[in-house]
Amino acid sequence: MSVVLYISPRARGGVDVWMENIQQAMERAHLPCRLRFLPHFYNFAPFLLPLALRGDWPGPARLVHSGSRAGYFLRAPGRPLVVTVHHLVADPSYRPYTRPAQRLFHRLERLYDGLSIAHAGAVACVSRYTREQVVRLYGRTDARVVYNGIDTDFFRPPPKRPAAPPFRLLFIGNRTRRKGADLLDPLLEQLGPGYELAYSGGQRGNEVPIRSPRAVALGRLDRPGLLQAYHTGHALLFPSRLEGFGLAVAEAMACGLPVVAARTSSLPELVVEGEGGFLCPPDDVPALAEAVRRLAGDPALCRRMGEFNRARAEALFSYPQMAEGYRALYEALGVSFPGGNRGT
Repeated sequence: MSVVLYISPRARGGVDVWMENIQQAMERAHLPCRLRFLPHFYNFAPFLLPLALRGDWPGPARLVHSGSRAGYFLRAPGRPLVVTVHHLVADPSYRPYTRPAQRLFHRLERLYDGLSIAHAGAVACVSRYTREQVVRLYGRTDARVVYNGIDTDFFRPPPKRPAAPPFRLLFIGNRTRRKGADLLDPLLEQLGPGYELAYSGGQRGNEVPIRSPRAVALGRLDRPGLLQAYHTGHALLFPSRLEGFGLAVAEAMACGLPVVAARTSSLPELVVEGEGGFLCPPDDVPALAEAVRRLAGDPALCRRMGEFNRARAEALFSYPQMAEGYRALYEALGVSFPGGNRGT
């Protein structure tokens, strides 16, 4: 019998991956749960969810867990609601990377986030940075940090990486300005010959085009394709200007890659400067280029940083760590898991 129902409209992004990850993490820990995705449309009209979900829609679940956009509208009588906050559009740092039409919708989304955060029995945040924003913007001082977990059994280092040159950088994610995709062409131009960038296709339209002849489009990657990309790269490039967590960073770390990222928002919580990679000032292409050159010129440094990142991902960003964090949160609400195994 499922104890927890994970339910959310499809977001066509990292939140969907998180939903799938948490279900798998809980099942591996023998904590009964069920996952239900709702049509993408309800992201824009979550207030219609009570009309669409009729009867005893949670079924046997004793707790409902969703994201902050739809959570308020997924409350069920007699069952605690847990909301996980991934990022907040009310964060002032988010505004420069939105279009006018998005800003209109974000006015509503700020309302939805606020209602969900205020009325949830418990609020989880995927990073300390995100928790700081929840406290500052919505006053929810009891919000807890539960880092996202990734499958470190699947995302693991390859037996052997291809030799450089070229030194192959990876960019994984939606190619938006917020993610720093507009910095990729200038960076490749500054790096010059001997470097290559492999980049994935995101899940949204109107992405920033990459025109450099040293850039290789990987298209939209499924899970095996994503692993192959991490196995054939030499470093992850993640110049994002704003992140709630940074799922691709955790995956790359688990695969033993060093990371070059921006020193902003949640990213310093993942990447340890000088140990697992380099953190550069946001928008600083020369600093990014210098960090990449250091890695390309020192294979032993790449190897040490990759080993450090693998150990860090296993310790902080794994399925067992995420499952135990949420288990403790659920039990604080009075929902127990008979027969569950701790620390598995």
